[in-house]
Amino acid sequence: MASKPEDEFQNWVKVQMALDHFKSALIPLIKDCFFHFYDASLKNITTNCKVKYQCKSCDIRTLQPKHSKESVTIQCPENGACGEMVNLITKEHVGLSPMWSNTRSELWADIEKGPWEIMKCFVKQPGINDTLSIEEAGVAELIQICTNSKSFRNKMGEKSITITVIEQIGEFRNELYHSGAKIILEQDNMIYQFLSQLMSVYTPLAFDPLVLYPKRIDPHDEDVQNQIQQLSVQIKEIRQLAEKGLDIKQIRQDFPNTKLPGKVKKEDSCIQYSDTDLVFESFPMRSKLRAVVERFGRPSKELENLCNVVYSSIRGKLSVEHVYAAYQVTDQRNLTFVVTVKSDGDVIDVEKCLKELAIECVIKSPHQTNSDNKETVVPCNLPIQEEDIKKLRNCITTHADQLRANHRYLNMIKGFMHKVNNPSSENKNQYEARLAMFVHAQGYIPIDEEPIKKNIDGIQVDVREGAFMLDSRQPADAVLNDISMGCQISRNKSGTLSLFFEHPDHGLCGITSAHVLLSADELIQCEDKSSHFSVSDSDDENDVQNDVYQPHFSPVRDNVIGKLKEVIYKPLHGLEIAIFSIKKRPPKYGEFPIPRDGTDLGLIYTSGRAYQPRQNRRCVKFGITTGYTAGMIIMPRWPNAFFIRNAGLTLVNLIEIRPVAGVFAQPGDSGSAVFVQDGDGEPVCIGIHCIRDVFDSCYATPIQSVLEALDISKFKTFSTRPRSIWS
Repeated sequence: MASKPEDEFQNWVKVQMALDHFKSALIPLIKDCFFHFYDASLKNITTNCKVKYQCKSCDIRTLQPKHSKESVTIQCPENGACGEMVNLITKEHVGLSPMWSNTRSELWADIEKGPWEIMKCFVKQPGINDTLSIEEAGVAELIQICTNSKSFRNKMGEKSITITVIEQIGEFRNELYHSGAKIILEQDNMIYQFLSQLMSVYTPLAFDPLVLYPKRIDPHDEDVQNQIQQLSVQIKEIRQLAEKGLDIKQIRQDFPNTKLPGKVKKEDSCIQYSDTDLVFESFPMRSKLRAVVERFGRPSKELENLCNVVYSSIRGKLSVEHVYAAYQVTDQRNLTFVVTVKSDGDVIDVEKCLKELAIECVIKSPHQTNSDNKETVVPCNLPIQEEDIKKLRNCITTHADQLRANHRYLNMIKGFMHKVNNPSSENKNQYEARLAMFVHAQGYIPIDEEPIKKNIDGIQVDVREGAFMLDSRQPADAVLNDISMGCQISRNKSGTLSLFFEHPDHGLCGITSAHVLLSADELIQCEDKSSHFSVSDSDDENDVQNDVYQPHFSPVRDNVIGKLKEVIYKPLHGLEIAIFSIKKRPPKYGEFPIPRDGTDLGLIYTSGRAYQPRQNRRCVKFGITTGYTAGMIIMPRWPNAFFIRNAGLTLVNLIEIRPVAGVFAQPGDSGSAVFVQDGDGEPVCIGIHCIRDVFDSCYATPIQSVLEALDISKFKTFSTRPRSIWS
């Protein structure tokens, strides 16, 4: 006899409640284990590296392990302390292969956040980098931490709880989540077997006072004993419910204090089956989606609510920009989720994460194209009848608004001439007028829409895949609505805005070379003052002396964007920068202006990442005078010193850059940030251009000197400008 949908979801709630209790019991034990590991690691670092571990700047992607001699990595400035932590984590991992992409090494030294950041290395799938605490992790992640940690496996042995049981629970959990409807609907014995297995390992975990309250609360305390007793009774009652069947409303009455899985807004995620409300944290499988389509239909509130749960899960996965549910004409009951990532480099990581959700997915990247679209580019020498042009134009004019309203992922419509394949005809070059409808994902129709008609006003319609992009950027010397890196700024002179960062006192600030914003007399005073001094602490609108303008000075001060705040001058570090607060027209995206002349490379810098230059690396910069130019970093860095006579300043050990062709920089380009392409294809800042000699070599302040002077590990991060049809 087939199971009812109510029974199916009841079984899911049973499993979810049991897993919720299991997770609650497991977390304190994992915490206790890793707190001991963390404390031991700190002591180890203090002994071996002779420092108190406080590093906040190392990036795990470029971090050099202790005693390693790899030239492509960077040693931790605290005598290799972070590298020592890398070695300790690796040794602690059962397979000696931690998942480094899950952790943020800049937080390892944080006593509050460090332990969890280290735990995340023991989760074998990527995608939990942004989680802030162990409580945000799911049961699958917690089990992976347990099974991959040597210390935890030893602890299991001490408590006579075999790690095999924990692994079996993980296998049961994955099988239930990833299986089809058959297992859920018919094999109820599997659920009871799962619950039985869960209780066998849960009991010694939950009711051992030293595990629940390690060294914090007296296990003989009366309140503690009462809590343990209540939990014991509740587990037994849940087991009894699992044995005799379950009524969701009864659970809510019997266990008013029990947190049902997935405590989210009812209207967003509840599937309503007559009188039964079902709230579940688990991701619905493809069979559940199909069952809802078959029972309630494709455009239904029930399906919409279920898809909202899916959307929430997918949007939490890495760099997902947009997602929607769709169907195919050939199979309208099975749903596919069209997932768009923010960049091409995110596709592989998102694919790995979405496998856990056990649904059909199609992943689209922003620059993905379809080879079928080439046919719609009409050759210039193709003879086209005026009658065909008129027919296409009238059709588009008549139906464009309605098509836009009916198909929200329809991006553009183009008329084109299709070559007709007619073997029986003597004329092999026959063409007919057609319409090409470009959508976000060819063949996937949003669940609340009907397919695009194949014929409109007698014109055949071809559905293709494609989009267009809007570019609202302006030249560097224009008055920008939102200032950007590379734009022109002025005070006493004009130059190029370098980068942005968050200042603890002044908020969002911009950086450029000091000689861009300071007069010669003010630069001379830098030699007499401290290496890092304040220019103004006031945000008084009447303080015109320290106004910073974009793009240039205006007597009515309508171009003012902020105030000059600080100057940092460290001659031995090649450092002379000015910091100004930004009060108007703050930046929105990590883009650069459009160059007046030359090629527009469309550089986008969103990560805020920066590191020391490496040997013979090709680099690029954007300046207000020369726009985009390419250069080659000269390595090794030959010693150099420059004397700015009219300002009395000295700059030592700058990065030398030689142009690939023509010139790399000219007057006005001072302050330009210099970038290289990292291994993942993303730009990374290595310096700030400040000087050019008569031999066409240019010199940049090392970015590491800037980071250290500002006491930051990276610059401001940005999202990319929305250029999609849902923006």
